[in-house]
Amino acid sequence: MSLHLIYWTFLKEVACFPDRRERYISLYYKPNKPFLRNYFRFWARIKVAEILAKFDELYPPDLLDSLENLFPLEKTRKICGDVLSQGSHELGLEEDIDVYVMVGVYTSNAFTTFVAGRPMVGIGLEHFDHRPNKHPWSLGDKPENLPIWLYHEMAHAARWGQGSFSPLRKALEEAGEFSWEAISRRIPLLEWLWSEGVAVAFSYYMTGSPLHNCLGFCEEKLAFCQENEEKLWQEFFKDKDRTDLEAYFKWFSGSELTFERKIPPERAGYYLGFRAVESVISRSEARWAELSRLSFEKVLAGLNKVLSMLVHM
Repeated sequence: MSLHLIYWTFLKEVACFPDRRERYISLYYKPNKPFLRNYFRFWARIKVAEILAKFDELYPPDLLDSLENLFPLEKTRKICGDVLSQGSHELGLEEDIDVYVMVGVYTSNAFTTFVAGRPMVGIGLEHFDHRPNKHPWSLGDKPENLPIWLYHEMAHAARWGQGSFSPLRKALEEAGEFSWEAISRRIPLLEWLWSEGVAVAFSYYMTGSPLHNCLGFCEEKLAFCQENEEKLWQEFFKDKDRTDLEAYFKWFSGSELTFERKIPPERAGYYLGFRAVESVISRSEARWAELSRLSFEKVLAGLNKVLSMLVHM
C-alpha cells in the first residue's frame, strides 16, 4: 500500500504562503488529481473553487497550527504505516492501494473510493480535532481514533479490490470509477450490511477500542441499539432486498455524533452489520482475507441463518 501524507504539503507548502490559492492548485490538487478529482466530484459537499474563495475562513491560522501540533509528520507516518502494515497482513492485501491522509472536512472522516480500476482510501484529518474551536464541520473525533477508521477503510478496500467476489467490486470494475450512479440500484442492502459489518468488526478486533468508537456512536446510541436490537432487525428485514440508495441512506448515512431515539436511528446498519459478522465469526474459523472478499451468494447463505436467529432472539 502507498501512503500519501498530502496534509503536510497543505500545511507547510500551501496554507502558510500569501499565494496559497495558486499553490493549492499547483502543489496540492494537480499532483494528486486522479484521487482529488474523484473526491470533489462524488464525495465532497464543496467545490474546489469554493475552497479557494473561502480559504481564509475555512483555514484560519489557529486551525492550521492545531493540525500541525496534533499530527506531526513523522509520528503520523509511523502510526499510519503501522496500521497499513498490520492491516495488509491480516487482510491479505497485495494490491497497491493509495491511502491519502488529507485536509478535507467536506465528507466523512474516512472513505474509500475507486479510481482507474482500483480502490483508494482517504482520511480527513480535521475530523480528528476535538478542540472547542475546531473546524465547524469537524466531527470532533479524537486523534487516537484515527487507526480505527484507517482499519475500517482497509477492509472496504479489500472488498472493493482484486480477488473480491463482491457485487460492489463487479459494479465498480465495470464503471472504472466510483460514482453513486455506478452502484445505485445494483447493490442489495444485505451487501452493504456485510461490507460495513466486516469493516466495523475488523477495526474492533484490530484496535481493541470500545465498540461505540468503532461504530462512530456515542455510548447512549449503542445502548439504544442493543436494547432495541430485535426491533431493528424486524425493520431491517422489511428493507433487506431493496437495491435503492434511499434504503442505503436510511441505514448507513447520517452524522456519527447525532442521536435520535427512533427506529432506526441514523447509521444503525453499522451496528446490525457488526452483529451479523460477529455471529458468523463465532461459528467459523474464516480469516479476514476471506471474510472481506466473500461472494454475495456465500454472504447470503451465511447471513440467512444468522439473521433468522438474530431476528427471533
